[in-house]
Amino acid sequence: MFRLVVAAVIALGISDVVTRAADEWTGADEVAIRELLQGTSGRREAWAGVPELVILSSVMEFTGDDMASGYVATGESLRAPDVAALELDLTSALASLTAGRLAAFSAVRVEPVAAGQHVRMFRRGQIVVGRFRGVQARSGTLGYGGRTTTGGDISSGAVILDADFDARSARRDLLRMHELGHALGFNHVESRRSVMNPRVGADLTDFDRAAIAHAFTGVSMAFPTSVIAQQARRQN
Repeated sequence: MFRLVVAAVIALGISDVVTRAADEWTGADEVAIRELLQGTSGRREAWAGVPELVILSSVMEFTGDDMASGYVATGESLRAPDVAALELDLTSALASLTAGRLAAFSAVRVEPVAAGQHVRMFRRGQIVVGRFRGVQARSGTLGYGGRTTTGGDISSGAVILDADFDARSARRDLLRMHELGHALGFNHVESRRSVMNPRVGADLTDFDRAAIAHAFTGVSMAFPTSVIAQQARRQN
């Protein structure tokens, strides 16, 4: 069965719950793990292979959270350094959110979009990321992350970032990691401090690292030759 998942980050804020080491997990921690890995669906949703990253170099117009309908490009564009920083942050977040299993996307493509052109966000095998004008003003949120799944296998992902926040905030790396987390299959965590809390503020915590490592223990993924080569180059 096809499933569309969309989640939003509400605002800045840091939860005051205490993070524990993996060997000190309690019943409450197990609740947090289920929140992170299963969400309301009651099952783990994950990529079977390595997704491609598509960065929209044009700023898009946010018209609502119906990500499946797509969006239209404005006349604004990201500067080359902004695109490079976005790629760097998302690639670093990919490694952190997969317990080091993935050091790179299968490919990275920068996609310019002409003003007024309509863009689909969900494309098989890809995670499409862009800055969007008016997200916070229209929805009260800083961003959205979404994915499409069939039988628990993620087939596509998308990340929407509020253009003003992503351009100016010192915490934009946390927003980028959080929304990428949704595209990779993670869900909001309410009961523990986590980078996946609905409010941006917490960096990757010990709980996150332990839970993510648990999720990727014994997981086999299809690694394209290009990714293996990239990882080998980065390790040398």
